[in-house]
Amino acid sequence: MRRLLRWASALLLAGVLALAALPFTGTGTRALLGAVNRLPMLSIDYSGGRLFGELHLASLVLRLESLVLQLDSVDSQLSPSCFLGSQVCWQSLRAQDVNLRVLPSETESSEPLSGEFIELPFGLVVETLSIARLVVAWPGGNWESDVQGRIELAGSRVEVSRLAVATGRLTLDEGDGNDT
Repeated sequence: MRRLLRWASALLLAGVLALAALPFTGTGTRALLGAVNRLPMLSIDYSGGRLFGELHLASLVLRLESLVLQLDSVDSQLSPSCFLGSQVCWQSLRAQDVNLRVLPSETESSEPLSGEFIELPFGLVVETLSIARLVVAWPGGNWESDVQGRIELAGSRVEVSRLAVATGRLTLDEGDGNDT
């Protein structure tokens, strides 16, 4: 009976260690991203690398009720040591194209925003952010630029430092000419 209990314990420990090692290998990362791809709101096209290390994605698309975020040609270097401090940290995050599209609401509201913010249960830090082409589009206009900088999110606070934009262009739609 003891021998069976030892074997069961050893198999359980081996299974836990194998799951913990998945983000450190290319095959494990591909399997984890494949599982995440089953979420209807998320689509990830894996190119290579490891989640906990250098990761290369051809694209990442997040579809929510009011916005769509698409990143193309993404290279990242995640720092797993930050997890001990309840943070997700990237040493570097580079993307060729980032498109954030705010979708028009079905009902126009003239009420002011409530002031409530999304609070993340963990912090996010990007030490070196580099976006070759950022496009933020909303009903009525868009902003297009490149971005270099550092970003930190904690709770509902966003801190941006070392931000550099070499070129930027704001475009506003003229609308129908009716001021209401």
